[in-house]
Amino acid sequence: MFDVHDCIGFLTNHGAKAVGEAMNQQFKKKDLTRVQWMALYYIGQKGQMTQKDLANAMMISEPSAAHLVERLLQGELIHRGGSVENYRAKLLSLTEKGRETLNSLFPLVEEFNRQGTQGISPQDLDTFKRVMEQMIRNVQE
Repeated sequence: MFDVHDCIGFLTNHGAKAVGEAMNQQFKKKDLTRVQWMALYYIGQKGQMTQKDLANAMMISEPSAAHLVERLLQGELIHRGGSVENYRAKLLSLTEKGRETLNSLFPLVEEFNRQGTQGISPQDLDTFKRVMEQMIRNVQE
């Protein structure tokens, strides 16, 4: 008989929601969400990127990315400027406030990661990461 608790789709979704909500509670202290932090992280890693590239990196829809970008613009965490190569493309980059915010959040994320992996051996964590990466590849093909 089928048991939803043995279904990888249920287990991964349930785990992602639990971890995501716990992260949101931590970020709430800094008036941000986990999704906003992720956007700052991706933009900070690239230096500059288009809204479409941000949506792809975060695996969210372009309308969701547009809403996210507007929130970050309102918070003065990112800047949207023109591209030299393509006048229609708008490049996103971190403002000084955005850089400072991102850097101030790394200790919070590192502590969250430490607490969340407490009692799990490095070998088990490596296995978990490899299995999740393979599952992602499997479902994307």
